[in-house]
Amino acid sequence: MIPPKTAARWQKLIKGYVSNKFSNVPAGLMLSRLNRQLTSAFDAITGEKCVEELHDFFAKHEQLWATTSMQFSGRRL
Repeated sequence: MIPPKTAARWQKLIKGYVSNKFSNVPAGLMLSRLNRQLTSAFDAITGEKCVEELHDFFAKHEQLWATTSMQFSGRRL
């Protein structure tokens, strides 16, 4: 199950607090792009848009979230 957009893990992912070495290339590319976008123009609105885009990506490709979240097991997101 994909956590809600308000979960802190989304912010941690896009801010780079958690290593983003995904085995899935599209997910890794998206997260890298969102991280660069956030660091170049950080404000609350940009952060919310990045979280929304990442959440929507994983909602559309829910199986990827299962794989991704397993990569983070042992780390608290």
